[in-house]
Amino acid sequence: MLTYCAGAWPGGNPDMLEVATSALPMGVFNQTMNWIAIAHSKAYDYIHEKSKPAVPLLVANSMTLYPFLDSISDKMDYIGINYYGQEVICGAGLKLVETDEYSESGRGVYPDGLFRVLLQFDERYKHLNLPFIITENGVSDGTDLIRQPYLLEHLL
Repeated sequence: MLTYCAGAWPGGNPDMLEVATSALPMGVFNQTMNWIAIAHSKAYDYIHEKSKPAVPLLVANSMTLYPFLDSISDKMDYIGINYYGQEVICGAGLKLVETDEYSESGRGVYPDGLFRVLLQFDERYKHLNLPFIITENGVSDGTDLIRQPYLLEHLL
């Protein structure tokens, strides 16, 4: 979403038509998610054909959107969760909340969010009997002053 709708990540700077239509069924975001699901499925099949069950498997990072995970739920060994913080959506953009703490990247520091995400995933995917692995978590902090408290707060 940050690349295709806001132009905020590598490959960004989408034109306004792309931004306006990205979330439509044939929009660039949904097309991308479809191709990611296809790539995941093909990689999963290939890895499982070539790997012994005891060998750790490589799994591509995935977005935590339910439709995406639902579409590949029969081809997962675990659910990897990337969690960095909270982003508040307001209209067509992001909103800063005055009482929140923010990282250097502009993402809201929200340790309870990790717990809430885990609860949501457990509720939705417990029938799969798959482990959840926090594959990414951290904070943008060039001074390294808030990194340790950030990690401790999230673990607690």
